[in-house]
Amino acid sequence: LLLLIMSGGVEESARTRPISQDLLDTQCDEEHLLKISATVNFNWKTIGRRLVGIKAVEYIDREDQCKQEKRDQMFQKWIEMKGSEATYRALIEVFEDDKNYLAADAVKELVSRDVTTGLCQLSLPLSVNYSTFQCA
Repeated sequence: LLLLIMSGGVEESARTRPISQDLLDTQCDEEHLLKISATVNFNWKTIGRRLVGIKAVEYIDREDQCKQEKRDQMFQKWIEMKGSEATYRALIEVFEDDKNYLAADAVKELVSRDVTTGLCQLSLPLSVNYSTFQCA
């Protein structure tokens, strides 16, 4: 599925499956954001400017970290700054505004699954320990 997401082959059901409006307005779960960060192709600086602002992106970019860690830190900063306003709907809108419909569809696929129990299967197995994710 990782190859499908990277190549634009997200299941059509992600676009057509009805999504609960309540779930869209739910604050993003940090574990889900780590999965999105690790599996979905997007320019973290462009998205970060919209989510956390230019100064925060510049600060994160100065850190001596790999791109994956910077993406993770950007999402953590977004939740810290926006709290309950850091919703799946807000993230989808940012991806769509950036014309990254593939990333938006991946988030929709995540939300269309049972967000409350974390049964998302974007492309990485649930057994992966994301807290110890290593950069290559």
